[in-house]
Amino acid sequence: MLTPRYLLVLLLIAFVPFSTNANSSPEQFTPLVASPLNSNTRPFLGTDGRVHIVYELVLTNASATPATLKKIEVLGASSSSPALASYDGKELLSSLKTTSRVAAESPKIEPDGTRLFLIDVSLDSQVKPPERLLHHIEVLGAPMPGPPTTPVLLSYTVAPLNISTKLPHIGPPLSGKGWVAANGCCGAASIHRSSSQTVNGGIYFAQRFAIDWMLLDASGRLVHGDPADVRNYTCYGADVLAVADGTVVETLNDLDDQKPGTLPDPKTITLANVDGNHVVLTLTEDWMPTA
Repeated sequence: MLTPRYLLVLLLIAFVPFSTNANSSPEQFTPLVASPLNSNTRPFLGTDGRVHIVYELVLTNASATPATLKKIEVLGASSSSPALASYDGKELLSSLKTTSRVAAESPKIEPDGTRLFLIDVSLDSQVKPPERLLHHIEVLGAPMPGPPTTPVLLSYTVAPLNISTKLPHIGPPLSGKGWVAANGCCGAASIHRSSSQTVNGGIYFAQRFAIDWMLLDASGRLVHGDPADVRNYTCYGADVLAVADGTVVETLNDLDDQKPGTLPDPKTITLANVDGNHVVLTLTEDWMPTA
């Protein structure tokens, strides 16, 4: 049988948290819990000549007091340089989404509420991406656990994210010239960037890097004739290319052409056909540089 003294020791071990604070600062209560949606991510070189690191944070108000997000800064974990990205005001709100893919109406998160925060770190191509990121959060929330209380301004650095510093090399997905990228990465308001799905118990931003490609003809036109006829678009029938060596793992090519400007009946959409007619590749290691 345990004596009271030994029981006290065990209780202390059970309730004192192990230090997980990313910047080794003193322990503090953090009512707004933050974590990356994915454990790591990879930078890429955009057509704007800049290196982008695109990912999401999951934010949950784990207190009985509403938490109002004031600012989020993205920091390099091993550098004392200024923030790599900073979000506040309108920019912060435009990057904040509900779990049902709707833009958040305000930066206030209700008790037990969860939001998704969409991040795009844009770096000069000459700057080597950091191997690890941290996130400095300023929030008006509960200073202590317990019943609802008056919110105070809190500040803490949390949510480490590992970065693969190798930039991927891929080729064009379509043949020819004159292609225009529409609805591409990486603004939070983009129809693809902000589209998440809940599948197999997880949240996935499968369209994080999706692009709608349109082709201009010699006269600079995207379409000639009736725009309701898909065959009148310059891009119709273009050759699709593999962006790198890989293996075809899935195809679908038996869906009818969709009439431009209309969406399929939601009742007909399944996980098997939600991507429309498609080809899915698993790329080999050759698409990544060796150094």
